[in-house]
Amino acid sequence: MSTRKSRKRGLGRGFGRMVEILAGTALFFVVLVFGISIAKRYSGEERVARRAEPVSYVTPAPTAADLDTLRNRPTLKLLNGCGRPGLADRMQSPLRRAGFDVLDTDNADRFDYDRTVVRDRSAKTGAAEKLRDWLRAEYGVGEIREDAVPVPEADLILVLGQDLADSLAKRENRAR
Repeated sequence: MSTRKSRKRGLGRGFGRMVEILAGTALFFVVLVFGISIAKRYSGEERVARRAEPVSYVTPAPTAADLDTLRNRPTLKLLNGCGRPGLADRMQSPLRRAGFDVLDTDNADRFDYDRTVVRDRSAKTGAAEKLRDWLRAEYGVGEIREDAVPVPEADLILVLGQDLADSLAKRENRAR
């Protein structure tokens, strides 16, 4: 009986040893393949292949027509006159896309403006009308009031009223 036990132990140890050797060999090959892939990744040849072309940031000089358009572009200050948080900031992008140069946003002197008002402070012909027409076409709001100031901070001051906030809310409800 003692011989039988010793044989079983010998077989068990041999099989376990073989599994250890196979696992060690597999681990060695995994590490080897990983090392080779890292070496290829950081070798000079592959880095050259990944290098991007240089980007030119030089833009062509503006033409006389471009400069004239920029000079005649009305400047605009947005004032939130209805108290709806973020309304003036929200209107910046659409106004810029429409061709107005938005200089600043702020709160109006009060928050009880029922109607959106365009205050014309410029001598630029048609600037206030252009803004009013755009507001009416897009949102169905806007009226002009003359506001002569000797040195204006902006050509136009747009006081956003409750009518514009309501129009935007209706658009959001329709979009849902």
